[in-house]
Amino acid sequence: MVPAAVLDACVLYPISLRDTLLNVAEAGSFRVLWTEEILTETARNIVRDTPGLTMEHLEKTFAAIRRAFPDAMISGYEPLIEAMTNHPKDRHVLAAAVAAQADVVVTANLRHFPPQSGNPHGIRIESPDQFLCDAMQRQPDVVAAALRAQAARKRHPPMSADEMLDRLAITVPNFARGGQAPRARVNDRAVPRSGSGAAQAQRSTAAAGRGRRCSCKGSCNEPLTPQQLRRP
Repeated sequence: MVPAAVLDACVLYPISLRDTLLNVAEAGSFRVLWTEEILTETARNIVRDTPGLTMEHLEKTFAAIRRAFPDAMISGYEPLIEAMTNHPKDRHVLAAAVAAQADVVVTANLRHFPPQSGNPHGIRIESPDQFLCDAMQRQPDVVAAALRAQAARKRHPPMSADEMLDRLAITVPNFARGGQAPRARVNDRAVPRSGSGAAQAQRSTAAAGRGRRCSCKGSCNEPLTPQQLRRP
């Protein structure tokens, strides 16, 4: 059985990371979960950090995301929020994971989710880097195929798999560059362009939040360095 993962707003904010997580989910590596509150927080942060962008501009993006994953929405978690022991601002995320009987919360803001907050509920707390490394180790061919398909759909601008992995190294360096994600596996063959739901969501998100930093305090807030601009 594939793991069920609640994606926190801060891992849905960066475009490249969001596209990767959604493509890997659609490939069947994990079951994606979220709440309206998480999606709204994501959109609100993108709008706040992007001059000239409005919530109306993002409606198409998030409508496509909802259509691509119609079973991802969690409801009825609100009564559990008060009982959670993680950071008050993110208790709604952990409560949703408990309500949905999720296996893991994926967040870049690990300080708000100490392991002991999830342990009583059997819920792991993982960074997106660790989560994607685990997915690659668990199903290397599935994840590599999802990455190849994602790179093949990049048109504005076109992007090779190497270039896409370089961009992912900003937020998930071990996954993008480490032994768990060998570039030879990702680059071993071409894939057709897809008309899948995740692909439609990826195209819809291409203009939203590009080049912006997430306002959360997790690893996705790290700036691009000259070393990260160079291929390994």
